Amino acid sequence: LTKRFLAPRGEATNADRAVGGEGVVIEPIDNLSAQGQIKLQGAVWTARTETEGETIPAGTRVRVLRIEGVRAIVAPAVPAART
Repeated sequence: LTKRFLAPRGEATNADRAVGGEGVVIEPIDNLSAQGQIKLQGAVWTARTETEGETIPAGTRVRVLRIEGVRAIVAPAVPAART
């Protein structure tokens, strides 16, 4: 009984699952005008970039770095190296 209360089970939330995932920009991301959205795992998220002046155009693949409230903080996804 004590163990159950001292070590509660943690389940991943939607936000936890989004971190590290890749999505596509559906509305250009621009921090200065407070706009931008991505589609990730079938859901639409409000998105911002980590760098203040950076903008990301629609159609760009991005990786979710973290979630802050209801916003996904993203960076352009780095394409896999070709061999």
